Amino acid sequence: MENKPLKNHTYTTFPFSKPLYFIGFCLLMILINYITKEFLTTEEMYHATLGEQLSYDSIEKMLALQEKWQWVGYAAIPLIYLIKFTLIAMCLSIGVVLGNYKISFKKLFHIVMVSEAIFLLPAMIKIVWFMFIRTDYGLADLQFFYPLSLLSIFEGGTVAQWWLYPLQLFNIFEVVYWFALAYGLHVVLKKSVNDMLGFVLSTYGVGLLLWVVLVTFLSVSMS
Repeated sequence: MENKPLKNHTYTTFPFSKPLYFIGFCLLMILINYITKEFLTTEEMYHATLGEQLSYDSIEKMLALQEKWQWVGYAAIPLIYLIKFTLIAMCLSIGVVLGNYKISFKKLFHIVMVSEAIFLLPAMIKIVWFMFIRTDYGLADLQFFYPLSLLSIFEGGTVAQWWLYPLQLFNIFEVVYWFALAYGLHVVLKKSVNDMLGFVLSTYGVGLLLWVVLVTFLSVSMS
C-alpha cells in the first residue's frame, strides 16, 4: 500500500476546533469589556470627570443611554475581530502573492487569530492597574492608558490629541505580535524567522502604518 504523507500538526493545527477558539477568545474579550464597564467606568468617575462640563441630569441621561445599548457593543465584538483578522490576513496575502509563497488564506487567518491572544495580556494588566494600583483616575486616564507603550513615557496633557493614538499603538505587545506572526509563517512556510519578520513588516507593517496615518489625519481634521 502507498504510504500517505503525514499531515503537518504544527502551528495551524489546534488540539480543539478553531471555531471554539474564536468563540472562547471573543467571550474573554466580552468579559474584559464587562469588567471594565462595571468596575472601572463607574458613575462616580463620570461625575467627577465631566461634572464641570455637564449637568448632573445630562450625565445621568448619558449613562442610562450607554446602559441601554451596551449589549450592542458586546454583540459587535465577534464581528469586529472577524473583520480585523480578515484585514490583517489580506495584508499578509498580498505579500504571499507577490512572493509566490504557498500558503492558503485560511492558514493566514488562523495564524492571525492565534497571534491576537497576545493582546489579552495588556487588557488584563489595565484592569489590574486601575482596580488595585492606581485607583484615583479619570476618564482620560482610562481611555489612553496602554502598558509599555510610547505614550506611557509622556505625562498626561503634554501630548497633542492627534499623537495619542500612534503613541498608544506602538508598544511592546505590538512588537511581540509581529514576532508571533513571523513565527507562525516560519513554521508553515519553513522559512527563517528573520525572513518572515521582514515579510510581516513589509505587509502587515505597511498596512498598519497606512491605518495610523488615516486615523491621525482624521483626528487632525476633526480637531
